[in-house]
Amino acid sequence: MPRPSNEQPWWLEGGWEICPSCLQRYAHQMEHRCAGCDVAMCWFCAYAGDGDEISCIECRHVAANG
Repeated sequence: MPRPSNEQPWWLEGGWEICPSCLQRYAHQMEHRCAGCDVAMCWFCAYAGDGDEISCIECRHVAANG
C-alpha cells in the first residue's frame, strides 16, 4: 500500500542521535563509525573512499594533508 505523501520512511525521520559533523539528528540504526577514530556519524557524513573503510571528515583531512 502506498504511503501518504506526508509520511516519511523511518530512516528519514529525525532520530535521537546527533551527528558531530553536521549536527543533524539521525536514527541510531543508520549510524556509521569512523575506522580511524571510532566517532559515530550519520550516513550522510560517512565516506568510504578508495577502500571499504568509512572515515569521518577529520580523519579524511589528516589523511589528505599528512
